Amino acid sequence: MNKIECEVLGLSTSPAGSGAFVLLLKEVDGERKLPIIIGHFEAQSMAYVIENIRLNDQTLTTF
Repeated sequence: MNKIECEVLGLSTSPAGSGAFVLLLKEVDGERKLPIIIGHFEAQSMAYVIENIRLNDQTLTTF
């Protein structure tokens, strides 16, 4: 079985409205997408990591 490198495309609430969340992965070298249903605590942890990475990638300026 070959491994396929993926990146996080997004994180959102589930359209079913059941309190679940959807983690959407996308192939790095392709177009396929994989939705994964996760719970509240997992989504909260993933959101923290995603936002922390985005904050660290921004240029910070001091006055």
